[in-house]
Amino acid sequence: MIRGSVLGIGIGVAVGCGAVAAPVGAASRAFEGAWIWDPAQYVAPFGAQPGVAMARETLLVAHDDGRHWAARIEQVYTDGRALTYAEDFPEDGELHRAGRGADAMMVAVAAMGDGGRRMISYRFGNIHDGTCYVSGGGMTLSCSGTDKQPDGTAGRFLCVYHRDPYTVPVEVAPVAP
Repeated sequence: MIRGSVLGIGIGVAVGCGAVAAPVGAASRAFEGAWIWDPAQYVAPFGAQPGVAMARETLLVAHDDGRHWAARIEQVYTDGRALTYAEDFPEDGELHRAGRGADAMMVAVAAMGDGGRRMISYRFGNIHDGTCYVSGGGMTLSCSGTDKQPDGTAGRFLCVYHRDPYTVPVEVAPVAP
């Protein structure tokens, strides 16, 4: 659970602050929908890594009612691999297991009082801590924060998504096992 100043930013999109997470009402579903990643605006926390396959296409379909965060993410990497996964967990600021096998990680999502989402993920000692906001008339989703490696090295990241104007999902379809 994340507490104190980490929560002070408002907990939104990932780990929160347990009881501090403020539920967002049904009228405030800004994150709902399909989002297409904009690689041209991506700022990698540690720059480009030679020989490491990076996502070249990402589609995020999100359902967010302020109490649960459900998402289906489809990625295609520069080496041709594809990855699809779907998760659904409470926006309670607590860490929950996401993914399967070697791809599993711990993720927390929390609604922030200002309408943003705080998201934290933890995998192999790497901590990804960010906040996400919808802007641009509801057409842009931006997530920024810090990536911290096990050796203590930290870097800032920025991911920008644009709403897919042709897709308005009703629910997030699960991924077959």
